[in-house]
Amino acid sequence: MDRRWLVALILLVAPALARAQEEPSSPPASDVINATTSLPSSKFLDRPNDETDRRAREIAAPESTDPERPDVLLIGSSTSIAYTPVVRHLLGEEFDVFRVPEKARTTSYALKRLDDWLGEHPWDVIVLQMGGWDSLNTPIDTFERNIRAIIARLERTGATIVYANMTPVPDLLHAYFGRKTNYNDVILRYNTVAEHVMRDEEVPVLDLFRLMLPHVDRVQHKHDYRFTPEGIQMIGRHVADAIRKPDEVGPAAEVEFVYYLLVFGSYSGDSNLISKSHTFATFIKATTDRELVEAHTISWVPVDRVVDPLRAKPVPGENLDLAKTLEWCQKVQARVSLWGPFVIDPVLYRKAVKRVEHLADSSVRYVVLDQSLRRHHSAYNCIHAVSDLGGHLRTYSKRGAEASSMVVDHFRPWIRRQARDTRWLEQELDLIRFPLTRRHR
Repeated sequence: MDRRWLVALILLVAPALARAQEEPSSPPASDVINATTSLPSSKFLDRPNDETDRRAREIAAPESTDPERPDVLLIGSSTSIAYTPVVRHLLGEEFDVFRVPEKARTTSYALKRLDDWLGEHPWDVIVLQMGGWDSLNTPIDTFERNIRAIIARLERTGATIVYANMTPVPDLLHAYFGRKTNYNDVILRYNTVAEHVMRDEEVPVLDLFRLMLPHVDRVQHKHDYRFTPEGIQMIGRHVADAIRKPDEVGPAAEVEFVYYLLVFGSYSGDSNLISKSHTFATFIKATTDRELVEAHTISWVPVDRVVDPLRAKPVPGENLDLAKTLEWCQKVQARVSLWGPFVIDPVLYRKAVKRVEHLADSSVRYVVLDQSLRRHHSAYNCIHAVSDLGGHLRTYSKRGAEASSMVVDHFRPWIRRQARDTRWLEQELDLIRFPLTRRHR
């Protein structure tokens, strides 16, 4: 064969082979033990009438029913389909658990199909989980209008409604978009909008995002968004508990407190000397009336203030408060950058409080090269004393402002939004005394 024809044939066949290798295999039919799921994900991952819809039709109704038992309807997409057998198994003889016979897809699609799904059946409990498809396809204001309309329609059934929000995912959306995107940031925005609607309508919210977030590394696949069998069992238990005791889920209550995060990074210009590089963060609890309740700073330094990477042996450390840290930065003539304030999830705030208590233990040491010691919680450098609140972060040789920027990205799953009009907070913290470079993310 002519060599040119051979090259042309390879160029034609190679893309098809690559697509075939990349095409995900259909998951096996799941039961209570081996259920797995992928995030509801729109046109990027799902196709009409695909394997997931077939599975939804198969498990739409329980094998047997009893007119004396309350009837439950589950509405949702892939995650909901996966935990349906788990919920049905856990509720046993207490409830008859049904689900809609397809993926709920977007809120626009659900609105069109809702009357068919509900029928004339006298539902006792309806569990609604939406948002995954919308977060990739629907503008957030449209999502809010749609979810209000869905809740209004469900309320006409007279059923008890429970809203389950979206679960977290690994930060791998760049595999579909060709660029890195923190998808948890998107999920939190849509979850927050839905939670505001539920608060208005006095609908209890099952906060699966925050219930599952601490376990993501253990119960979620890293490369395909699916939960492991253990993860599906965990979600199913939360949903079953909410069906049994919806009153204990509670309405999305008005927030009594607001939690803030400020991340700082000191540096010395282009040379970025290690001796002047420092990462520290302040965590704030305040009332909704802008009254400061508590402030906790993680600013881990050696007691003698000598930051030396050649000093391999851990030395006694000290956790400085915010004022002392900024005064020290001034003394060594380091520049200081500030990210935030951010409004954060209270989970991160509580982690910070525990870390401050941990650093107060005299057995905890400071060391620049802390790779092995930080795993045993016995010694940290300044960066990891802060960043480990969100799990392991590799900063390599980054330090100062560069490392602090990485910490902000690392905390994205807990950051709800950039805070607005925070002059009162900066005055409370006395930041106006110090020259700070404002950074925006």
